[in-house]
Amino acid sequence: MAEEQNLQNKIIRYLRGEGWLVVKTIVLSLAGFPDIFAFRNKVAIFIEVKSPKGKLTKLQQYRINQLRG
Repeated sequence: MAEEQNLQNKIIRYLRGEGWLVVKTIVLSLAGFPDIFAFRNKVAIFIEVKSPKGKLTKLQQYRINQLRG
């Protein structure tokens, strides 16, 4: 968990430095959403952070597919 948290923090710092509005999800009313949302110039990106041993759950994969649509 600490490894993913450190990686999330690095990603957030980088994106903010590049001018993105970044939101780190902590608790949402809808499970399975990515860890980080970022917005800039009418573009939205969604990032699910996993350690090398981490694996997407079926719900996370479902949400990613929803967001791609």
